[in-house]
Amino acid sequence: MGCGRKLIDRQIDFASKLDGISRIIGFTRPVRFHQFPQLSIDEYVERRSESGRVADPVLSFHLDSGARLVSVHSDFRPTDTESRGYGILIEYPI
Repeated sequence: MGCGRKLIDRQIDFASKLDGISRIIGFTRPVRFHQFPQLSIDEYVERRSESGRVADPVLSFHLDSGARLVSVHSDFRPTDTESRGYGILIEYPI
């Protein structure tokens, strides 16, 4: 249905009309990181699917929607076992 992409596009459009706003930043989570205990977070983030896209579905969604990965943060949500506590800071340019 493309609802996620429509929401992203709407937020970027809204922000672009505000004075002084040049980017949107936020955190996402590596949702399947727990399935790869042998990988470091850096290895996981760099992992690619057969099509060449980032393998993590949520991070891939954001990158495919125009975001860039800014940084990776440990202990972002320590109780989030699926992401093993990590958060990924992303940025959408306006």
